[in-house]
Amino acid sequence: MADRSINYPDFDAPPVIEVVCGIYFKSISNLLAPHFGLLWEKYRDEYPICQKVAPLAPAIERFDGEKKHWF
Repeated sequence: MADRSINYPDFDAPPVIEVVCGIYFKSISNLLAPHFGLLWEKYRDEYPICQKVAPLAPAIERFDGEKKHWF
């Protein structure tokens, strides 16, 4: 139950809250940019905007004390 002693703002249209969850897979050596183009062509009507961005660096949280580097 929320602590009502704190006076939080009340919004008619609250801001969006985002949650990100990622999974790392072994890379597919034969997967090339043209393959993504073929996939995008299938979904282009629903998702007409496409942009290339830098990949995210792996962020692995471990609770056993071991430090592991993935790059």
